Amino acid sequence: LWFTTRRRRYGADAIIRVEQEAQDALASISTGGDLRSIIIQCYRSMVQAVRQERGIHREASVTPHEFITILSGKGLPHGPVSDLTRLFEEARYGQQGQGTFGMRQQLEAIGCLEEIVDESEVRRSEEMGI
Repeated sequence: LWFTTRRRRYGADAIIRVEQEAQDALASISTGGDLRSIIIQCYRSMVQAVRQERGIHREASVTPHEFITILSGKGLPHGPVSDLTRLFEEARYGQQGQGTFGMRQQLEAIGCLEEIVDESEVRRSEEMGI
């Protein structure tokens, strides 16, 4: 019972942190921040939350595929998590390295982040029995 309760609490903690990062990113986007930087920072912070929950300490320990699998396994929507990962890879490694993201990427990012927040709130409510 203790292990199950503890595991749920840590899982919920990671989801809460992921939700908070998504909310922070949405706020930064709405104030006109640099979309590329916002996506990179948000994704890295989400990976850090997953890494801490799993007790992983090396920087390269959570691959993009693992990140998607872990968060989807916790009930977050696969599509938005996958899309956010793709946007991160585009922001971090894409050909547009020096330029800013366009309206398409901004709309995608907002959609992904809003869905992650919404689903996180639903999961938290379910866990709390509300």
